Amino acid sequence: MKFGICTAPEKVAKLKPGTLDYVELNLSNVQKMTDEELKNVKDLLDSCGTPAEATNGFFPAEVRLCGAEYDPAKVAEYTKRALNNAAYLGIFTCVLGSSKSRNIAEGDDRETCLKQFEEAIVVAGDVAKTTGTTIVLEPLRAFEANYLNRVSEGAEICRRVAHPNILLLADYYHVMDAKEDLQVLVDNADILRHTHIASPDRKYPMPDDGHDYGPLAQALKAGGYSCRMSIEGGCPGDFVPCTEESIAYLRQIFA
Repeated sequence: MKFGICTAPEKVAKLKPGTLDYVELNLSNVQKMTDEELKNVKDLLDSCGTPAEATNGFFPAEVRLCGAEYDPAKVAEYTKRALNNAAYLGIFTCVLGSSKSRNIAEGDDRETCLKQFEEAIVVAGDVAKTTGTTIVLEPLRAFEANYLNRVSEGAEICRRVAHPNILLLADYYHVMDAKEDLQVLVDNADILRHTHIASPDRKYPMPDDGHDYGPLAQALKAGGYSCRMSIEGGCPGDFVPCTEESIAYLRQIFA
């Protein structure tokens, strides 16, 4: 398994080469980059020896995935530029959480919105097919999103749309919040392509944080998962030593 963190390219430059296997960037930021900015990011990461291999923050709030402002053409146009820019950086795994884009607004019909969301991700998936990108759906806790809150729900959507470029992510922080049985990771191992992790207080996992990550490691091993795991949370201390310690800790747990 590869281990990385969700952060900006400039922060990666502070770390010793080899600390991370990769970095996970923000796709909304990548989408807005000029050709010169993209080249600068690529050159920076190349100089660090740390590739960008994934993104989060897929859609900005103004690109709606359901509701009255949902426009399939706008989704496709945004996705095309975003994934082309990502591909230039070598990124072919893109996380779709995007609660502000997908949340059902008060007064909107829920069933209509759910159908629109599934249509929208297929639109994005068709664009992803042209770049060889995998879009992974991220279930988010109920505090952030008003549907797609559990890995089991994300799996149902993936299987229903049956698009080869639309697969599944499991974020351990959200799994814990939903009190979801970790067996769901084993049951859906065939479509699980990316993971996020944080401690119960949404910080970097650390040896002294008091949480047992063993059951998660066992579930992922039982399912044969061997892709990537990104830390997505706050750094509990100085960035460089905390990152080094947390990544080393994860490598030990998930060895």
